[in-house]
Amino acid sequence: MCEKQTWQAYVVRTVKKALFGTSLLFWQMLSKKLVEWGFKLNEYDPCVTNKMINGKLCTIIWHVNDLKISRVKKKVVEDIIRDLNKTFRQENMLTTTQGKVFECLGMTLVYPTKGK
Repeated sequence: MCEKQTWQAYVVRTVKKALFGTSLLFWQMLSKKLVEWGFKLNEYDPCVTNKMINGKLCTIIWHVNDLKISRVKKKVVEDIIRDLNKTFRQENMLTTTQGKVFECLGMTLVYPTKGK
């Protein structure tokens, strides 16, 4: 039986495309950096990375320039966002959205209250 976990989701989104020219260039830069940080690219979907951090899974998925970071501990997500900002931030390039309902990757994501 799988252990039930409460996930908090944070989104890093809205990267100015003009800075990268193409989404392929952004994918190359982002995936290279995530691999350097110890994330492993998913062999079936090159826009999904995973890393075990303190025994818990951290997943980053993205499409073009929208990222979704999922991790049980908020601090880990904040650290990743900080590192992404150091790497990619130019003229407020990255913005973050967090909460129980938000738009990401062309979907409306809803994280209901525990037990409902």
